[in-house]
Amino acid sequence: MNRSTIWRLGITLFLVLVSISLVSPLDDRNLADYASGQVTSEANASNHIGHETFAEVIETIKSQMPEGSEIDYGALRSYGKRNRLDYSAYFKPPIGVLGTVTSRLAPFLIKPGIRTSHVKDRDKRNDLVLRTLLRNSQAAIKKGLDLRGGIAFTMEIADANQNLDENSPIGASPMDKVVEIMNERLNAFGVAETMVRQKGDRSIEIQIPDTTTKQDPSLIEELQKPAKLEFRIVNVRADAPIPIQEGEEWTDDEGIPFVAMLPDDAQANEQPIWVRRLSSADGEIIQEAYPRQDQMGGWEVGLDFTTEGGNEFANLTGEIAQMNDPSTGALGRLAIVLDKQLESAPTVKARIDGGSAVISGNFSAREAKMLADILNNPLKVSLEIGEKYEVSPTLASGALESSTNACILGAVAIIIFMLVWYKSGGGVAVLSVATNILLVVAVLAGLFQATFTLPGMAALVLTLGMAVDANILIFERIREELKAGKSAENAVEGGYAKAFSTIIDANLTTLITATILIWLGTGPVKGFGITLAIGIITSVFCALFISRLLLNILLQLGVQNLISLA
Repeated sequence: MNRSTIWRLGITLFLVLVSISLVSPLDDRNLADYASGQVTSEANASNHIGHETFAEVIETIKSQMPEGSEIDYGALRSYGKRNRLDYSAYFKPPIGVLGTVTSRLAPFLIKPGIRTSHVKDRDKRNDLVLRTLLRNSQAAIKKGLDLRGGIAFTMEIADANQNLDENSPIGASPMDKVVEIMNERLNAFGVAETMVRQKGDRSIEIQIPDTTTKQDPSLIEELQKPAKLEFRIVNVRADAPIPIQEGEEWTDDEGIPFVAMLPDDAQANEQPIWVRRLSSADGEIIQEAYPRQDQMGGWEVGLDFTTEGGNEFANLTGEIAQMNDPSTGALGRLAIVLDKQLESAPTVKARIDGGSAVISGNFSAREAKMLADILNNPLKVSLEIGEKYEVSPTLASGALESSTNACILGAVAIIIFMLVWYKSGGGVAVLSVATNILLVVAVLAGLFQATFTLPGMAALVLTLGMAVDANILIFERIREELKAGKSAENAVEGGYAKAFSTIIDANLTTLITATILIWLGTGPVKGFGITLAIGIITSVFCALFISRLLLNILLQLGVQNLISLA
């Protein structure tokens, strides 16, 4: 083989290997077994008595569970929280540039560990570790509700007296807005191919494929949050009684009610603070929320106020700045409360102008983004969970098996036809089309993190037909060249030259149609369009690059009867 052929063969093999890595693993792995195989270090014995190794953690959890039960995300999370374990101690990343690079390129040689040094809160660190392990243990090819199942649940308006009859000026009802916000939140959370629809007058139904409540128990909680943001005043006076526990109530001499609150990331033995029960401003003053990094490399949520909101916030902070305790010199404090949970309570030295503020805390990048997404899409109504259940595949097992058998039978028939009709060229087409399917699945599963549904599978089958059609066009042109008396090498050259424009034109028109489906379609229709568009591009690449490469290799190996003349 000449140098050009070797280079092309190397590129093809590289793409095939990368594609195989992107679609692996094919099946979900047990979380506990997978996590045990990713351990890189032992924990400090003084901080993890009886839990120096991760194997000891697993054995202890197993001993506390019914026989035959699997250790899932929830079991690991709750056990770590109860026993104050730091899971990051068992999955430390390699030290040094060489070790880090090698662990990324060849994780089977050096385990990559999990980087959590940017997360200060232990429980949040554990969540990051467990989520990473859970994501990596799952199959790369994720199926939709119609192929695998997932979570389905309804959310109902919590307040029975909530008026839902009033329409907005543009004709959208409050329930329409709830559906829109839920779609925006799910997209922001990175959940693929979900279905959100109104069910009755006061509830909505949500279906999330390829996910269970065991795998991601916090997802429904996050969706349910109304994202009611409040700015309240903190009592810093020394003559106020010392709050003993969170939730305690007190009314000052002026009749203003206060409640004792603690931040979500409070340290052990941290004392609650008195926060006014009534808010002085709410989330309506916010124009946009966004995640950003602070000066220490941690994460926080920036807030930009509306014009009126900026003035209201400036007046509020100016009022708080005048509330310093003269006896102790304690500065006034502003409490930032989200859904009745204290997020932070910064001190205020002077009036804050400029139209912006920050919610600080021990946020991870994911938590900061999720909080910003929720604040940008606040609910005007409170929701509570109605029905909640796991959905089995909506296709009957018999019908699914019949469909699979039909696909296999069709593929076998195509292979037999190509081999009988085109001889060696038919074998080339089969290898080219198989590579094409592998590339499509790898791009969808590895790069787009797509969920496979029946419409997507239909687009994949259509891609298979288009790939075969492109090879048939090329082989028929090669056959014409051979009948004209040309050598095998010249026939291949001429066949590709004559078929090129036809293949490009045919696939370009189909690509335009797929683009319109992506642009105007939603849900399964958009998924069909994306799969079809990727399939068109890979079909052209495989027909013009890989098929030609394989034909040239056969020619250089001395095979002359590439295409039968019959």
